[in-house]
Amino acid sequence: MKRFLGLLVVWLCMTGSCLALQPVDNPSLQQAVNYGIDRSDTLKFSDAAFLAPWTINDSALKNPYRLSEKVVVYSPYLLAALQAKSIYRAKGTPTVQGIREFLTDYEGITVVGAVLNTPLQLTKEDFDIKLRQGTVVLAPYAVELLKFRYLDNKAAVVQAKKRADALYLEKLKQKSQALKNELAALKNDKTAGGTAAATEPEKDVRVPLTKIGESTMQLYFDNRAFNPQMPYDLVISDQYSESRIFKVYPSSIK
Repeated sequence: MKRFLGLLVVWLCMTGSCLALQPVDNPSLQQAVNYGIDRSDTLKFSDAAFLAPWTINDSALKNPYRLSEKVVVYSPYLLAALQAKSIYRAKGTPTVQGIREFLTDYEGITVVGAVLNTPLQLTKEDFDIKLRQGTVVLAPYAVELLKFRYLDNKAAVVQAKKRADALYLEKLKQKSQALKNELAALKNDKTAGGTAAATEPEKDVRVPLTKIGESTMQLYFDNRAFNPQMPYDLVISDQYSESRIFKVYPSSIK
């Protein structure tokens, strides 16, 4: 499995899937190989365009920091297409047999790529991730945080190791900005020749955050614990956001 993680990082730069979604026959694998080869020119086909048929957006829309949130369901077809694209770009010739052997690494698991927005850098433990299907509530057996960035391309200013730390740091940032605003107002009054009146500080000052963070993650689920051929929801929350809900309909995914 590890040998493919590098590929997933590359294809998630826009920034996942089960082998039981559909029976994988040779014609389907050949179609996947053709899809990967035909879209191997990254100047003509962006990563987002390549992944679009397997990309699912949040249906809840309750995260106030949402900008680029999505999940990508890595079906056998998509895994095969990505592998074919990688081989072709490396000047090789992908074959159906070779692709089928490659897919054995993913038997029995569902792989999901997730792109999530938060106001601060969180660890993977700060996210509550659940797969819900009827009465089944399943946590991923493994989670990988592949990368984090601020969308304004500035370097991360802080990494919150605990949820309480993240909340505390955000409050400090708000108080600091509120104080700067007060001092600026006083300075403007003095410059204009007026006398600044003593006022009570405004309570619960909310200063809009100027940065939005983006975490790219990889989630792994055990197919034995749910039915990967039936619809399910991926529900992801953190201290800054109510539940994001990504509705997955396997029958509509290649």
